[in-house]
Amino acid sequence: LANGFATGLPYPLIVAFPVLPTPHESIDDYGTWESELMTHEYAHILQFEPATGLARPLRWLFGNIVRPNMLLPRWYLEGQAVYLESQLSNFGRMRSQTAMAVPRALAEEGSLVREDISRLNEISIPDAVDGLRPYILGSLLWSEVAIRGGDDTIRLLNEDHSRRMPFFINAPPKRRLGLDYQQLLNEAYTRVIVRATAQLEQINKAGKFNSVPLPEQDGIAYRSPVVSPDGKQLVFISQAHNTDERVEWVQRPEVSGSFGQVKRKILFGGISINRASWLPDSSGLVFDKIDSIEYYYSYSDLYKYDFGSKKVSRLTKKMRAREPVVSRDGSKIVFVQVVPGGTRLAQVDIAGQNPIVIYEPAGPNLRISGPEFFSDNEIVFVEKPLNGAEQLKVVNLETKEVRTVLDTFKPAASPRMSAHGLLFTSGVSGLDNVYLANGDLSSARAVTNVSTRALTPEVDLLTNELYFSRLQVSGTRLHIANKIDWMDAAIIPPTVESLAENKFPQVEEDIPEVEVDRRPYRVLPYMVPRYWLPFVYFFPGGTYFSAGTGSSDPVGEHSYGLQTSYDSLSKAASFAGTYVNSSIRNLSITTSAASTSQYVFSADVNRRVNTGMIAGQFPLTLSSSKWFGELGTRFQEFELSGRKDSGLGAFAGILYKDVSQRGYQISPEKGGNFSLEHTYLFPHVGTLQYEITDFASAYYFSKWLPKRHAFATFFNATYAPRLRNTLYGRTTSAAVYSDPILANDMVMRGYPSGAFLGRTLLNANVEYRFPISYPYRGWGTKPIFTQRVHGALFGDVITADGFAYDSDRKSYFRTRTNHAFVGYGAEARVDLTMFYYLPVRFTFGIYNGADSRAGLGWYPFMGFSL
Repeated sequence: LANGFATGLPYPLIVAFPVLPTPHESIDDYGTWESELMTHEYAHILQFEPATGLARPLRWLFGNIVRPNMLLPRWYLEGQAVYLESQLSNFGRMRSQTAMAVPRALAEEGSLVREDISRLNEISIPDAVDGLRPYILGSLLWSEVAIRGGDDTIRLLNEDHSRRMPFFINAPPKRRLGLDYQQLLNEAYTRVIVRATAQLEQINKAGKFNSVPLPEQDGIAYRSPVVSPDGKQLVFISQAHNTDERVEWVQRPEVSGSFGQVKRKILFGGISINRASWLPDSSGLVFDKIDSIEYYYSYSDLYKYDFGSKKVSRLTKKMRAREPVVSRDGSKIVFVQVVPGGTRLAQVDIAGQNPIVIYEPAGPNLRISGPEFFSDNEIVFVEKPLNGAEQLKVVNLETKEVRTVLDTFKPAASPRMSAHGLLFTSGVSGLDNVYLANGDLSSARAVTNVSTRALTPEVDLLTNELYFSRLQVSGTRLHIANKIDWMDAAIIPPTVESLAENKFPQVEEDIPEVEVDRRPYRVLPYMVPRYWLPFVYFFPGGTYFSAGTGSSDPVGEHSYGLQTSYDSLSKAASFAGTYVNSSIRNLSITTSAASTSQYVFSADVNRRVNTGMIAGQFPLTLSSSKWFGELGTRFQEFELSGRKDSGLGAFAGILYKDVSQRGYQISPEKGGNFSLEHTYLFPHVGTLQYEITDFASAYYFSKWLPKRHAFATFFNATYAPRLRNTLYGRTTSAAVYSDPILANDMVMRGYPSGAFLGRTLLNANVEYRFPISYPYRGWGTKPIFTQRVHGALFGDVITADGFAYDSDRKSYFRTRTNHAFVGYGAEARVDLTMFYYLPVRFTFGIYNGADSRAGLGWYPFMGFSL
């Protein structure tokens, strides 16, 4: 996938994936992709670098972690980089009619001003604008800055912020431009609304175009409709807030009925599905997706879905194939193949074998997309040259001759053959509309006149309805236009200028050849510590202080972390260090050592635990990234009341992970994970000689529940019957101090922390989780933003072969596993973004420890977790 990122920690680093973008991405309008990608990312490196004023001596003291501008909001950093990528090339998102269609849609529907400065920072608001906010809308703000103060104001503001306290960011723009950032954004929006209103008047004068959306589209993107050869079925690609791409299927209700009249079914899903193509007998589909192979790698390959067996099978392997189309006789598949520095047109037989290259562009950075059979032996496709003006071409499969067609309709995209001729989209007027070409591809006429963007057209074989995707504020929606509205109408879309008012200059993009400085890759220079980070945390009855550092090499083969800490309750220091080596394929080796002072609050005793471990984690199957195994050796020493006990042993474990949370979900709604680990301490090595088995699991369930409601269940167990000193066993926590998406601690709400100690502990938690509200609201540039408010009803239970703490008598009493302790209550949880980047959850609860001896009865709780 086309991507890149930049960071200043632990050192300035750019990671770039030089794959050309697909036609459906917001970064689609590019010229020389690598140049624009590196311009954007290098802008971040320069943003992060300044440390002036008070920050300068702090950097001398703490190292390069002192980078004040890394704490600026996303709209500042990403919006500025988008502005610069557009200014320093002839493309970029501010020059893009694809990207600028988003603010035009917002302006048309009157919701642009709702996107205030606080919402611009967020990339997790689960709507159609989603992660585009800081990039596209943020760039409008920086265009306003440049219009008012000139481009040099960008540099001056970067320097201003590098000498100021973080999160108080409005003084610099007010001093230089007389407006704070919200006011600058308001002015930018005013310009956009004025220009968008004038453009909408132009579009409406050219003729009203009628279309209606397909019913029940509550996701964020719907595109690429394709009617089956027998005319009875329709498939298209969709994406919801919490899913990857999916292929949805509709069966025609009657001979002349519309596909828009019936409910749809999801056939399958996958990462980056670009296209689905029917087999000639309508019995199945060929499609592309990205999937893991041999555990370590991900490739885009071709797959087949069979309607008879309802199964997906892989056709190609490691071919970097995308956008397939099946020939009319069903004998071959033509597709786009990603190659280093570009793409090419290739072909395999229907079984995915015998690959051949059909056409390879002359030069790097040239993108091919949208292949379509124009005839039995000709493929029409789109080629994107370095000047960015995509053009339609036709290649003959027998002679390999290539010709350019419809040369005046640039940029062009999404060719699709129909009974009426070749449909395609073009932005020749400044907006993407659907066009219908004549028989010899010498000319075409517009059949839509939309105000935002139209793409991926298709014609119903039986009803002659036009299906296409249309950008709206609610998302990219599938629309239907009746025959009279698209075939018989005389439509000439007006020429529309760019929505961005800033007039960017034309840039000479003559990139000189340079001699590459090739050096052997050396790890050690990257591993030198470059910072240390202090941390202070206040908890009931005490204070926790820590300092840490760490580093890793750019390719992630080696990493380490070091930490020292002190807490006022134990009045002792703790130390920890971890090193991870991932240089061996399919094996990650972790070495760690720690000496930790633990205060058992309810018993008023200190317990020091010294540990050392070497362990390897590896996939159990190369076809799945869900199952892992681990093997290792562990040393542990307990020191309690002047006595030391130690042991050395080996352990083995198995882990399963299949859980995620996205979009409007307030909790994972399906799947789960578990881990099972057994440790054996060698006899006659130290004083500790026992075996211990630990099990932890989580399972999530939402079927038949109201939308976004879920049951979350956790079960944890530890079993060490030969453990001599129970105080060396596991204990419990009085609350959930970290979000248990992947695992859960031994939690007993309504009881003190450390209330239970045991050789054997069996702990279960059940929560019914439900949404309360989705504010998605902030307060200007203040570094706090409310995401979601949700609640939970819970029940906790534990049995212990060990001890429980009597809060009244302040002493432990003996327990057996035949007695269960119960806690229950309710929680309200508020999910926030703090300091522009940090996800924080505040929990407000009412707990009841039901056991009369160990429980605390009803009491309120308030806490937070990351």
